[in-house]
Amino acid sequence: MFIYSQPFLPEAQQFWDKISNQTKQKILANVWCTRCGVGVAMIRITGTIQGESLVLHGHCASCGHLVARVLEGP
Repeated sequence: MFIYSQPFLPEAQQFWDKISNQTKQKILANVWCTRCGVGVAMIRITGTIQGESLVLHGHCASCGHLVARVLEGP
């Protein structure tokens, strides 16, 4: 289960809602943490839109360091 720290911005939520739950789980379970130096799970997630891409911001589930993931739009 992933914890969302605050609602996504409306445009980001629309982008996120188009992704299947199975794919969301895979995306959030495999985010690079520069402090840990490995792929980790992302928690306390927020989302914004930059250009046509969804940018997920959150924290590493292992160490709490800030992490991000970019999902390119169409």
